[in-house]
Amino acid sequence: MAVPGCIERACGTHRGLLLIAGPTELLARLDDGGLSVHYVHGTGLAPSPEMRALVDAARRALRR
Repeated sequence: MAVPGCIERACGTHRGLLLIAGPTELLARLDDGGLSVHYVHGTGLAPSPEMRALVDAARRALRR
């Protein structure tokens, strides 16, 4: 499940995306005025370029 969102009146610079990948796996990206921060949570998950690419691809797909 993908849940996009943004701060009211600042959607151009302060967006977020939460991906629920399973009952215990969460991936997220928060854009804070030009700085993008990626988070992962779940057993055996760790921040990696692959996780970041997955969240970024989901964000691009939702923007289309």
